[in-house]
Amino acid sequence: MRSVIAILFVIAFATMAFGQDESCISRWQAATEAGIVYGVGFVNGEPTVEVDEATWSSLPFSTRVGMAETLNCATMPTGKMLVSIVFISHLTHKPLGRWAYGKLTVN
Repeated sequence: MRSVIAILFVIAFATMAFGQDESCISRWQAATEAGIVYGVGFVNGEPTVEVDEATWSSLPFSTRVGMAETLNCATMPTGKMLVSIVFISHLTHKPLGRWAYGKLTVN
């Protein structure tokens, strides 16, 4: 499992290098360093974020939305948007939420 997470980190940070906003990259890295985000990668062709389930569940809705917006900002050129981002539990890998077209739905 740790090797999968390591691969996801490599993909995430390689992708973030093409983003346009350094402040978004810094905020995303802070979430990773704080242990909220375990990894980012593609599952079934969709950008997927593995998060600490307990922390995710305790975050205000606006903070969860901010996480999706921060990842979008860190990875996409200005004016572009990821179509969707799936947030999954680091324990069970079950979906915890989906950000699609700028709107977050939590499970």
